[in-house]
Amino acid sequence: MRPSERDGFDVILDTDGFLWGWGSVPPSWVGGDARKPEDFTTPVRLPGENWSAFSMSWDQLAAIKEDGSLWRLPISYHDSSIASRPIRLGHRKDWIAVYQEQGSLFALARDGTLCRFDEPKSDWRQKLLAPTRRITWSVNVLNGQE
Repeated sequence: MRPSERDGFDVILDTDGFLWGWGSVPPSWVGGDARKPEDFTTPVRLPGENWSAFSMSWDQLAAIKEDGSLWRLPISYHDSSIASRPIRLGHRKDWIAVYQEQGSLFALARDGTLCRFDEPKSDWRQKLLAPTRRITWSVNVLNGQE
């Protein structure tokens, strides 16, 4: 099992490819009402299956399936319109690692391509960035070429 924690809840990935959460798990992830948060003292199974890696940030959980596809699951405690099922990012099926930092999601592909996925920010330097489901930049870290 690989653990991760976020303010208020914990998530683990078991050896069977399932994600489990406990604590203040976002209600939409477990079929609950977003207006009525619930604390889980024992782990509850989160949406999806066949996961191989994941990373959490303040606003989403990003994960890779065993087939190499990349997915995100938004975190919301107040907005019932937020997706309760994982959302696919791109069409590639060769992702091997995922990491999140300061609102950006980074994914590494088997061929060495490192990509960053972002939401548009108010920061002037990021006004031309693509929406979350699109790659904002990529570089091959294995051969040093962009």
